[in-house]
Amino acid sequence: MEEGALSMYDTRYAQLSSLPRSVRPLAGDGSTRRYERITMPGQPSMVAMLFDEPQTAFLRIHKILEPHVRVPLLYDTYEGMLLLEDLGNVSLLHEASRYSCEPLYEKALEIAASFQKVQADFSSFDTETFMREVAWTEMHFGALLMDERGFMGPFHALRAPMERLCEEIAAMPFVPVHRDYHAKNLMVHEGELVTIDFQDMRLGPACYDIVSLLYDSYFLLPDDMRNRLLQYAHSLGNYGSYESFLIQCDKVAIQRLWKAVGSFASFLMLRKKTAYLRHIGLACEMMRIIAHRQGLTQLHASLVEIVYGPVK
Repeated sequence: MEEGALSMYDTRYAQLSSLPRSVRPLAGDGSTRRYERITMPGQPSMVAMLFDEPQTAFLRIHKILEPHVRVPLLYDTYEGMLLLEDLGNVSLLHEASRYSCEPLYEKALEIAASFQKVQADFSSFDTETFMREVAWTEMHFGALLMDERGFMGPFHALRAPMERLCEEIAAMPFVPVHRDYHAKNLMVHEGELVTIDFQDMRLGPACYDIVSLLYDSYFLLPDDMRNRLLQYAHSLGNYGSYESFLIQCDKVAIQRLWKAVGSFASFLMLRKKTAYLRHIGLACEMMRIIAHRQGLTQLHASLVEIVYGPVK
């Protein structure tokens, strides 16, 4: 842990500062936040979230969600640090490769349904927000491929169909959504799922979190399992016919996956983080399959050229 954070901790907990303890860095997420585990004899371990910018949104959404879903316990707050419950190291992603993981995904869908019932003042997605995410991907993934191949044509061809898609998505019924609801952001702790990384919660399409979970760039679910989970998700809400629900999921999935590609590329271009690049291929291939399924020919053709290179 940084010396400044340790000093703050020791000042607040002077009676504990003389105890032997260990402080170990933890793997971070895609943000600039840092995480470290504090352990000491006779005390529960804790996780310190270290940050440079105020975590006002995290604290606000934590308070809103706490009565509705399981979130990490918040032990204390400092300037530059939050002390949180230690949820261990096992996420839903760790469990996803097990044949018995389907009940956990069902529970995750139930949690997503609980988000929709939260009543609070949230910011909202709109066409402009969705298109800013599209532009972010074009900027950073386009720049990445420009270095490799020297072309931007298919990115330009992708703009018009993506804008039409974003307009359709923005017209769907909106509810509170987590915004980044994937298998890495659900921790398996003492037999239950705990939601993390919720600070960007906002109003969005009712199927947004379902899509984030079941079309996850980090892990490809088997088709038959995804289909069963989509049916289960549909049973948990008022989505109209199952056929229209699937069409909405597909359209949201395309935009959501493209946004994820932009995030992964930007981690390299802006922060020199290479670990996320391996997820770009899966995200793009899922987009291509969905675009083909929905008959989005221009979008499909552009994706083929971006992912596989110009067709000769």
